Amino acid sequence: MTHHSHKNSPNTNCLEGWHCPDCHSWGPFTVEVTTYVLLWDDGSDLSSDHGSHEYDDASVAICQACGKHATVGDFHHEEV
Repeated sequence: MTHHSHKNSPNTNCLEGWHCPDCHSWGPFTVEVTTYVLLWDDGSDLSSDHGSHEYDDASVAICQACGKHATVGDFHHEEV
């Protein structure tokens, strides 16, 4: 696994300022989110647009490269 310097982050959008605290991967990451779904007696509709999804620094994040489980806050870093 190649470790990247924090100042060389390729992320410039949703993952800007993120990296795995263990393997230093720049992503992707699985993140626990809160959202709304349309729910009927016979099931739910996840494909409808019922609002955005939300997460914060206390949400669980999982690194896809190494499997590290930590909070979103632990995946944030400051550019140097």
